[in-house]
Amino acid sequence: MNKIEHGNIHPFNSFFCEGTFMKGVLKFNGALRFDGKFEGEIITDDTFIVGKTGEIKANIQTGSLFNSGEINGNISAFSKIAIHSEGKILGNIKTPMLTIEEGAQFNGNCEMDKGTKGREIITGEPPSEKKIHPLTSVKTNKKVIVTATGVFISILVAFTLYYFTNRLNIHDTIKKILKQENPMELMQTGLSLKEQGRKEDAIKTFRRLIQLNVNDPHIHLTTARAFIDMGLEDESISEYEKAIQYDPEKMETYNELFQLYTKKGMDDKAIVILKNITEKDDKNLNSRLRLVALY
Repeated sequence: MNKIEHGNIHPFNSFFCEGTFMKGVLKFNGALRFDGKFEGEIITDDTFIVGKTGEIKANIQTGSLFNSGEINGNISAFSKIAIHSEGKILGNIKTPMLTIEEGAQFNGNCEMDKGTKGREIITGEPPSEKKIHPLTSVKTNKKVIVTATGVFISILVAFTLYYFTNRLNIHDTIKKILKQENPMELMQTGLSLKEQGRKEDAIKTFRRLIQLNVNDPHIHLTTARAFIDMGLEDESISEYEKAIQYDPEKMETYNELFQLYTKKGMDDKAIVILKNITEKDDKNLNSRLRLVALY
């Protein structure tokens, strides 16, 4: 079985179009979109996207999966699985978060990781549930009184919090937190807009993603690569530096940031990066020679 190693600087350099057929073990970094046919095994810590014409027969280990095609195999995603309306999955899945759009097909078992706040969201008509009003009469008057008292106390606490947060000028901040968007969904939206050639919309989406101040190194690295691809090198540098801050052991990030520093003529910062690389990999002769050259 062939083993294919794949890692690119730009998120959608990792793209296999309709008509492609591959077989083996596929490993990659960054976000990869597959619109062709694949058989074997797929392993990544990043984002795997299956287009409408994608046909995958493989067991998949990934960070996030967004599926609009057909997948036949077991899937484990430590962040999220999203099945779009055209998507189809035949196999068991394991993930802390699952989104299934109306019209999608899923045939298998779903396991939500223990210890995480997993949730299953099915867009469309939800199953009917019997709703009980907080003040519904129960067997004894005593329970009715207790229930009503609990509601009153909850309203009083909510009013008190609202009053003091307004007095401390943090009410707007709390509202923003409650309405905060999902970082992985924003990242996927930005990558899709970029792929469609909608550069301005993609830039706005990634800038909104930055405002969420997430501490996920994968999101910062993907954003940095997207900015490079769209010609925003200064903003890319900031995202690379955040990616290193949250994951100081990933050598790939150091190398890409070094290339960007060199291109921008930022030799002092390039020297610092090379020092970090040589400290973490003292057998890297190429980095030592580059360091000497910069000095």
